[in-house]
Amino acid sequence: MTELNIALIGCGRISGHHAQSIQQTRGLRLAAVCDIEKTRAEEYASVHDVPAYDNYHQMLEQLDE
Repeated sequence: MTELNIALIGCGRISGHHAQSIQQTRGLRLAAVCDIEKTRAEEYASVHDVPAYDNYHQMLEQLDE
């Protein structure tokens, strides 16, 4: 089965529920997180071992490479 990469935009209160749902769904993988507050994105990314971004355009360009 091919995994679908998911990028989470917005690392606020509800994002933990989204990340948990992604991790529990077969065939999905959390690939990156993005938030306009870079430190919040970095903290969230360190917990989930994914790259952090504060610009979703940059995130999408780099993930597409």
